[in-house]
Amino acid sequence: MAAAPDFVLAAAFLLTWVAPTTLGQQAVRRLMNVIELEFIVVHATGALGAIAVSGMTRSMKVTMFSGLAVVYFFFVGAISKMSGSVWPLVSFYGLMFAKLPAVVFGMRQAEGKKGALLWWPVMAVAYVMGAFVTAFLPLPRLGITAQVIAAQGFVNEGGIWVDEPQRVMAFGFLYFVVLGFYALTSSLQEVTAAADGAEEAP
Repeated sequence: MAAAPDFVLAAAFLLTWVAPTTLGQQAVRRLMNVIELEFIVVHATGALGAIAVSGMTRSMKVTMFSGLAVVYFFFVGAISKMSGSVWPLVSFYGLMFAKLPAVVFGMRQAEGKKGALLWWPVMAVAYVMGAFVTAFLPLPRLGITAQVIAAQGFVNEGGIWVDEPQRVMAFGFLYFVVLGFYALTSSLQEVTAAADGAEEAP
């Protein structure tokens, strides 16, 4: 369950790389915003991990999670205001709430808690390495043509991501696949630990 949102996002990046208009005319730009805002989510993950491994009830975890979401509203709200669009807010809270299942429902057993403590470094390393690798690898444009790039409405913006958006699509796909597999592995370890504990119980 916890891995599902990451795999869905990975699929969205791959689909947009291959068929850019399937999710909308400006799907490339919106997914670019998603991966940019994920940087803030990575920053917030330390706190999310602390909530996940705490002994709090599920309702208290939801309350703490909601409080953190409110705090980050001021940062992302400023970005949204500067961009003149609500999309950064939609993207950020989509990313935040994608982490909610892992925070609220997982990480109860020892293996799960270990996974939560490693959650932030895994995200940070995956983000940095993904950005680095996709910046230098020769990547095919696939469906991202010059016409698709023109339709994104990039104004007074430049850089390798704007000029070659396929790098962002590859970055997002690889990043969320890594997170998805990590979440899946952590969940399986937790289930195994719970089963072993049940067998050892008298």
